[in-house]
Amino acid sequence: MNSNKPHFVFTVSAHGLGHLAQTIPVIKELLCLIPHAEITVVSGISPTIIKRRLPGCRHIERSWDFGMVMASSIDVLAKKSMAQYQNLHQHWEKQKHACNLFFDALSPDLLISNIAYLPLLATQNSDYPCIAMCSLNWADIFHSYCKNNATADDIYQQIQNSYNAADCFYKITPCMPMNWLENAIQVNPIAQRGQSVKDHLLKKINATNIQLTLVALGGVKTDIPFDQWPSYPNQVWLVPDTTECKRDDLIAIDQFSYSYLDLLCSVDCVITKPGYGIFTEAACNKKPVLYVKRGDWPEESFLVSWLKINGLCQNITREQLFQGHFQAEFSALTTQKYPVFCEPDAFDGAKQIVKNMLSL
Repeated sequence: MNSNKPHFVFTVSAHGLGHLAQTIPVIKELLCLIPHAEITVVSGISPTIIKRRLPGCRHIERSWDFGMVMASSIDVLAKKSMAQYQNLHQHWEKQKHACNLFFDALSPDLLISNIAYLPLLATQNSDYPCIAMCSLNWADIFHSYCKNNATADDIYQQIQNSYNAADCFYKITPCMPMNWLENAIQVNPIAQRGQSVKDHLLKKINATNIQLTLVALGGVKTDIPFDQWPSYPNQVWLVPDTTECKRDDLIAIDQFSYSYLDLLCSVDCVITKPGYGIFTEAACNKKPVLYVKRGDWPEESFLVSWLKINGLCQNITREQLFQGHFQAEFSALTTQKYPVFCEPDAFDGAKQIVKNMLSL
């Protein structure tokens, strides 16, 4: 490793924002230990988001995975996903060669993938270590939706082989089992603590004695008819920034300059779907969660089981979410005392990963 200015390259999936949420604390921990390190983030996530959440890091807008094709943050398009996987794997050697050239040209001292698999295999014989980190993997996600296709088993095996080509795979708790990994190292949860700015938010919206709820459905656009939700006394909803807000109790989060994490720390409840980043950050910052099950997402049961032990949560149906009829569940959840389960010190997975990977 270049001791003068080591170069760490991260390739981060743009399938939502949970992969970025896992990666940011690792980058921050690296920069705490090695302030002069060079960080490059390769991701299809928009430059605006990367610049806001990782100021000072170089960003190359390029994706080396696509995860699954989504109709919304809740619904997977299995047939379209299968077609994309077939196209990638039909040109496997060509794609692998292009991927190898791309990352070798960056001259990293270490390549970290969350959670594209092609770079792990493509750079297997390069002169720098390559590691993976995530709570899930695309092999098991893909196979769960596409296993009935005649070519699915071959693709599944190629993806597994790619993950096993990494020097190690950090399984971030809570995670899918992934028992087929030969290079797995399990680490503690990853989440960041924020700072409440609720007083500032209430002053900005000229309100007092109200409850704030963050509606956080992930980085994949989901059309919720918020303007048709019933109004509740002393309740304001912070909704995605793509929402056209026509009511005083609906406020798009882009109206505020605060970080997403600080907004989460300022609300009384979070409405979401099971996702790694929002579940662990809600638990870390002791925020109750109303969640809508996705139903067929393979990672879901592991996330929900963990949050039931380490947080405060309640399930609502998809119909309740779209119609806004969940006041009974909301009231029951927000009047409960938050239990003391997972303390902030338990969310040190990023420190574990950095300590281990610097020894590679």
